[in-house]
Amino acid sequence: MALFTGTPRSIRASGASLNAPGQWQTADQVGPVRKLGGVGPGQHYYDPSSFAPVTEQRFGNSGRNILDTPGVTNLDLSIFKKFPIGETAEAQFRAEFFNLTNTPQFGRFNDNVNSGGFMTITSASNPRVARIGLRFSF
Repeated sequence: MALFTGTPRSIRASGASLNAPGQWQTADQVGPVRKLGGVGPGQHYYDPSSFAPVTEQRFGNSGRNILDTPGVTNLDLSIFKKFPIGETAEAQFRAEFFNLTNTPQFGRFNDNVNSGGFMTITSASNPRVARIGLRFSF
């Protein structure tokens, strides 16, 4: 079993106000941060109204790595059974299940305040996988 918290992320804004096109800086935090927990198109993971792009010639006021991406919950299971065959040989049945509970592992949220999908998560990974096998030893 594995349980991990999400990785910290900074909220990015365009560096154009600093005359640094193609670069980024931290955005302005204009309100309290509220975690909404939404996943999918049009659903916000954090409240996007808490942040705004920087429009003046200065750095943004939000800190670095202030928000966490979704955490990871994973349960793997393996089952092995040995069957003796004669005196020197044996067969082993194996069944392995990765992400047994089929818990989705969501990607990171869009952290660019200047983009249209700001604070949305549109990706997931790590589907359930089952593997069975038979091993002969002699």
